[in-house]
Amino acid sequence: MRLVRATASVVERAREQPHLLGGVSADYLDLLGYAIYGWLWARMVAHAPDDAFGEAKRLTAAFYFERVLPRTTVLNKSIHSSGKALSAFPDEAF
Repeated sequence: MRLVRATASVVERAREQPHLLGGVSADYLDLLGYAIYGWLWARMVAHAPDDAFGEAKRLTAAFYFERVLPRTTVLNKSIHSSGKALSAFPDEAF
């Protein structure tokens, strides 16, 4: 849901702040990547066999969900920030 809310927020705010898209693009793409990898790990675990290989998949997925996926919290905050810091720069600065 975090990705869905971030997408809606960016689309809505970009109507009034055209520079926003460039300002949040790297964070948004990182968030998207983490979400896709989370989806992939969930699918791999759902189809993992009941053997040592499957157990390795489950352990790796647990590590991803516990240690890597929480990084999306910071990305989400950055994406939802006001954008005032970026819009303070004059066009010539770019």
